[in-house]
Amino acid sequence: MKTYSRILTLLLAVGLLICSVPVSAEEQSSLEQDYSAIDYYSGMTYSDYYDKYRDTIRPENDIKLDSLDIVSIQNIKIEEKDDSHQNAVYFTQDEGFVEFNAQVPEGIYHLEITYIAEQNNHSELEVSVMIDGEYPFDDSQAISLSRVWMDSTTIKQDENDNDILPIQQETNFWRSEKLINKQGFYKEPYIFYFSGGMHKIRITSGQTNIILAGIRLCNDPDPQSYSEYRSTITSKEKGKRVFHEAEQTYIKSDSTLYPTIDRSSSKSSPADPVKLKYNTIGQSNFSHVGEWITWKVDVDKSGNYNISFRAKQNIARGINSIRSIYIDDEMLFNELGNVSFPYSSKFYYKTLGDDKPFDIYLEEGEHTIRMEVVSPEVSEVMRVVNDTVYDLNMIYRQLMMLVGPEPDMFRDYNVEKEISDLEDRMARISNTLKKQQKKLEQISKNKGGVAKDIQPMHVMLDSMLDKPETIPYRMSSFQSNVSSVSAWISSVSAQPLELDYILLTPAGETLEKAEGTFFDNLLFGIKSVIGSYFEDYSSLGGSNKKGSINVWVGLGRDQAQVIKMMTDSYFTPESGVKVNLSLVQGSILEATLAGKGPDVSLFVGDGLPMNMAARGALTGLKQFADLEETALNFNEGAITPYLFGDDYYGLPLAQSFPVMFYRKDVLSELGIKELPKTWDEFYKLIPVLQRANLTVGMGDTNVMQYGVSQAPNFGFVFPSQIFQRGGNFYRDDLNSTNFDQEVVIQSFCDWTELYTQYSLPLEYDMFNRFRTGEMPIAFAAYTTYNQINYAAPEIKGLWGIAPVPGILYENGSIHREVAATGNSGAIILAKAKDKKSCFKYIEWLTSSQMQATYGRNIESLMGPAARYDTANKTAIYELPWSSAELKILTEQRSYAREVPVVPATYYVNREITNAFRRVVLKNQNPRETLILFNRNINKEIDRKNRELGVISN
Repeated sequence: MKTYSRILTLLLAVGLLICSVPVSAEEQSSLEQDYSAIDYYSGMTYSDYYDKYRDTIRPENDIKLDSLDIVSIQNIKIEEKDDSHQNAVYFTQDEGFVEFNAQVPEGIYHLEITYIAEQNNHSELEVSVMIDGEYPFDDSQAISLSRVWMDSTTIKQDENDNDILPIQQETNFWRSEKLINKQGFYKEPYIFYFSGGMHKIRITSGQTNIILAGIRLCNDPDPQSYSEYRSTITSKEKGKRVFHEAEQTYIKSDSTLYPTIDRSSSKSSPADPVKLKYNTIGQSNFSHVGEWITWKVDVDKSGNYNISFRAKQNIARGINSIRSIYIDDEMLFNELGNVSFPYSSKFYYKTLGDDKPFDIYLEEGEHTIRMEVVSPEVSEVMRVVNDTVYDLNMIYRQLMMLVGPEPDMFRDYNVEKEISDLEDRMARISNTLKKQQKKLEQISKNKGGVAKDIQPMHVMLDSMLDKPETIPYRMSSFQSNVSSVSAWISSVSAQPLELDYILLTPAGETLEKAEGTFFDNLLFGIKSVIGSYFEDYSSLGGSNKKGSINVWVGLGRDQAQVIKMMTDSYFTPESGVKVNLSLVQGSILEATLAGKGPDVSLFVGDGLPMNMAARGALTGLKQFADLEETALNFNEGAITPYLFGDDYYGLPLAQSFPVMFYRKDVLSELGIKELPKTWDEFYKLIPVLQRANLTVGMGDTNVMQYGVSQAPNFGFVFPSQIFQRGGNFYRDDLNSTNFDQEVVIQSFCDWTELYTQYSLPLEYDMFNRFRTGEMPIAFAAYTTYNQINYAAPEIKGLWGIAPVPGILYENGSIHREVAATGNSGAIILAKAKDKKSCFKYIEWLTSSQMQATYGRNIESLMGPAARYDTANKTAIYELPWSSAELKILTEQRSYAREVPVVPATYYVNREITNAFRRVVLKNQNPRETLILFNRNINKEIDRKNRELGVISN
């Protein structure tokens, strides 16, 4: 039976803000939390649960539970919210729960929750459901709910007449939502089985920002048919045509459902061949089950209407995107529950009812139209194939534990005997995949397309069964095919759809063509090409303002637009300083040397400021009285890369640091119950994993990459162990290294021994190997959390993060300092005329309030995977991290330190990398090698310092 884990339950919160002062051993000990216990839960999968109870009786009883039915609470209070929802349940602290008593007739029920989300920090809303003190199935430990979003403004234009993307803001709406599986594997909401009698239903929230009005156990009847609906309509009146832009939404379920740009058709509304116009909505953003968009339309005349959408689905070839349509929050008839939008490379009109349009009666006045993504036609196939992927990954891990990553070609492993049921399992999976492929072909009416993507897997399984002796030597291909099937599930579950506008037309009216003629599109294309030679798409507007400061942003257009919006809305009105913002992709150094650089540059890499400062190209910040106070906004050492001489030449914006990622399920299978807190414990754990032919990823893959970097790029292990031993990279004057000191030499030896003694991999794909469980422990920047969380949903709940191990001192304290893995900031160029205004701008942008505002807006625009790694030590509390995640991140960040940057950093990087390679690849003595290369490093530091005048000749 497939197993999943419980959500990571953490202990005490970090109870203080981290100050910009060194952390003593005693303070470290008091800050330390114990995250070593692996909290792993094994229970029934929902797939098994669904198969077991799906045919059970479905009573028609409608059981509503509210505050009067509560029998037990924790971390909640009950208050009157408003007249319509009295005695609402407020979750006042994380991990609060409310338990209801319910007399339930035997059968299966859907569970509906009526709630509102307080605008706290926009984190994902999740609840867990327990029945009589137990989770009925694994998914019930974390079920997502929707927030409600809306555009903060209408679509406006900048000074260049390009549209400005409106920021998404959360809004408060009471919602009644049935709990669903958002992977799209089931055509109905989650089912919950109850034996007849009294039961306790516990709802737990991991967040403090949910207010609960009540829950309902229900089996709502199917809507009436269209013919039944029409039989109730007596009016024969025809309505009056209504046109509504789809990008002008009322409310929506996700912040990523923002307006999009389409320039493929001259008939799009509005269309402009040159200017950027946000004229559609959806595309790949509107594709996952449970997402919905609501429009508010004004009907001028009561009557019968046909409803049409100008739409395009040109992403998922061979797949129909399925939607449910609600009018005034009601599905008027059954046929609106499964509206199909077929694949097409061009826009078309989708009229509800297709060739026989549905006549829908609407009264004069305001109405809402809601479109919701529902499970695809192939949902049952996806569910079955997803179950096989879990089984295939289990087989892969068992084979890997037996034969290892590099099997001996002269050895017969007898895998079919060592794993007794291997052949039976492979045969069963192969037959299952064949059956599902046939079902896909029947649904899609095409033997190619999406059906062919799962064929290589069952073909390979059959081949392995014919020649089991070849299995050990085909592991790479086997893993590749498993990954392909897993990726296929993700691609098929996505149902993208782009919408241009909505038409409500009098019943029976014929629509015009959805696309322009050949000559219309040709002329549109010619204008677009010609216009591209004259339009400056890097300008964000305001380029003609006089007396303003010029700011360059080295990010994407969406991020730059957010900064411009914040600047125009907050900074300029408050300060009176005008700002010209430009989107620039490229090196600022060349532009500065050419005399065309800006006054301020944002998100500059952490090696460049020092090099520009050494050449007199930047403005020192100590001349500004507010610098000392401003520096308190950042974690200790975050400002270190901007130090040159006795002055600072920039302020940090973003800072990342490593954490330890681990697979709960794999470690539990090996009998490992605790994570390593110290490096000694970590070293003891490595052989345990390696005996099972598993491995560890240390995050040092960059030491095998070639090239010169202006910032430290040799991974985090070496500098972290130096810091943990109380050492430093350089001497206090930064004119030479400390590599001849014992703490540094010992750290280098320990670092290289990970590869010489433990044979850990130097180069690897962390995401895929962690996803398969082949690498159950890996170290990476904490921003990797979002990639795994949203790109590998099949292992949700099976993994977690924890602090990096430290070094145990004799007094019992553990020193956990870690080297930061990335830093970018804001700098002021020396040529800037109004340096005071420039500093005021970067001081404003790096403030806690603006960093939190920027982070939330970026995530609202680009989704959770774009979460911002702010360097501001208080702004992180305002970003959408869960309380459990935040406890770990704030503790780890309190120990993050930066390696200083010197003029010869490029050479330090090169020689440390060369020393590492000589030890690891050529088996040289690490102590002698580091001492040898250290001489060269110090010579180059001295030479570079004399060249730049840092020290006199």
